[in-house]
Amino acid sequence: MAYVIFSYWVFDVPASFITGYDSGGILEMRFAVVARNYVRGWLIPDIIVLSLDIVIFIVFGVSSSTEGDDSLPSFRIARALRLMRFARLLRLHKMWHLVDDLLDRVKTDSFLLTIKIVRSLAVVLAINHYVSCAFLAMALLFEEQSLTWLVLADLDQVPFTTQYLSALHWSLTQFMPATNNIAPNSATERVFAIFVVLIGLAVFSSFISG
Repeated sequence: MAYVIFSYWVFDVPASFITGYDSGGILEMRFAVVARNYVRGWLIPDIIVLSLDIVIFIVFGVSSSTEGDDSLPSFRIARALRLMRFARLLRLHKMWHLVDDLLDRVKTDSFLLTIKIVRSLAVVLAINHYVSCAFLAMALLFEEQSLTWLVLADLDQVPFTTQYLSALHWSLTQFMPATNNIAPNSATERVFAIFVVLIGLAVFSSFISG
């Protein structure tokens, strides 16, 4: 299934050069205009995410041949790159224009308020997802060099899903008044935590002012 999904996104890039788009209520199908719009818009993000997919396939191919040897750098990098697979969610931003079109057609106040709340929660969750991925990746990559938060919280031997959920829980508590039993330990983790707190303050302030 992974190869099918990967193949789909590989062919999605050239297909986007000939996929028309709505331009002020008019379906634009001219190749030159469509291609220029794609190059100026989603070509670079698609190439970045596709390149990341290729790196993941290569690294996982190497790590699978050395499975059971946690000391190999390729294996540790592969574990961290598992988090980056979620970068594919960036492509979901292409769907925002469909949401905007729906909002233009539906003018009910309650519906608009619901959509606004759901969109805000989705943005917060997406930000926290990437923060938690970075926080967990730091612990996985540097667990031999220093005592990371994973080891300090006795989470270094638990399943990967538990590690991710713990990192996500920690990230969410940086954006809202909540507590948890996870704390950064190394200097790198503390610098990252300070940066996350500042981001959380900015995001929280934007919601209040909005």
